[in-house]
Amino acid sequence: MNAPKILPWMARRAGIDDQHALRLWQRAVDESEKSQGCKDGANYHAEVMTRFIDAISASA
Repeated sequence: MNAPKILPWMARRAGIDDQHALRLWQRAVDESEKSQGCKDGANYHAEVMTRFIDAISASA
């Protein structure tokens, strides 16, 4: 899954750099794929975004 175009904005809002945000995004993608068993569907995409938001909140 490609990183969303809003990722740099979210990174700045969280006070982290873009590279760190990209690593957190990739981790959220990997964890969600393992959890969901696939890379498709609304539940998968919602889980990725939720995990990413939780990760940037914890990093800030």
